[in-house]
Amino acid sequence: EPARIMTKLWEHAPAKPSPDMCLDVGGKGASLVVTCAGRFVLVLDAATGAEKTSFAAHDTEVVAAALSGDGELVATGSRDGKAKIFKLKDTSAPVTWVEKKDGWFYAVDFTPDGKRAAAADHTGAVRTFPTSEGKAGPTLKNVNEAPVRDLAVAPDGKKMAVPDDTSVSIHPVPWGPKIATVDGPGGTVVAVAWSDDGKRLAVGTDTGMVRVYDANAKFKELASFDAGAGHGVNGLAFSPKGMKYGDVGAQLVTGLDDGTVAFWDGKTWAKLGWFKAHATTVGRLRVAASGATLVTVGDDGVVAAWAHPFPALESVSMD
Repeated sequence: EPARIMTKLWEHAPAKPSPDMCLDVGGKGASLVVTCAGRFVLVLDAATGAEKTSFAAHDTEVVAAALSGDGELVATGSRDGKAKIFKLKDTSAPVTWVEKKDGWFYAVDFTPDGKRAAAADHTGAVRTFPTSEGKAGPTLKNVNEAPVRDLAVAPDGKKMAVPDDTSVSIHPVPWGPKIATVDGPGGTVVAVAWSDDGKRLAVGTDTGMVRVYDANAKFKELASFDAGAGHGVNGLAFSPKGMKYGDVGAQLVTGLDDGTVAFWDGKTWAKLGWFKAHATTVGRLRVAASGATLVTVGDDGVVAAWAHPFPALESVSMD
């Protein structure tokens, strides 16, 4: 079967969850999936969908979650104004956290070595902090002070891409003067992703536009194209091993707010194919299990795994 429902989030939360931001993969070979439902965080096996653990992470709704590369830590962000780090072996209490009074954390990520985490709040401020007990770095402020809908630490662990309304700021890790600012392709930037080798950065907006930059050439624009035809790009991921759609390798995958997933050639940026993944919006997507599986979460409350060969156009729907 090309598609498999991993979990239905409404079964884990009394109220309808808002899973738009809450999806990540981690562990060896990206073998674990983390998502959230209400106050709860769920960690699933990427291959089988089996629940590895679940726990109440915050006092209010969890809106962001990330897994460390070794699969030992999970970072969470919530509307209770806290971003926390938990050890999956013992989730009874967080290892450490940062706090934003009268605010909430919308996006979290780890450095590749798992020693630091980054958390962005609704005012456009970003903080990096040790994942063990230690002092957090100074707050990095975006120019436009717009809510940060996503952030991504580069594979080298030395910089991170942080949306700043219609542009993207490249900040150093753990902190320091801003490295660069790149203009978005039009609209509010809601998704960012680095290629596995860190040489390319992709940016997606709420108007459906995608722009790709060369990170090794002062973020020179490589391509800009309309991926959504008016539908916003909420999910964005590079495939580490050239994920295939049919017989052609796809290096960029997009998830739209019309519920579709599309595959793009990494050289010509031509659209290779697409399918209907969710009833309405694809909130986030990630490539798991060393590029063999695509994981999506939708605002229909479904977390789904999609295996190669992927379905033909509109042949599969999770309605």
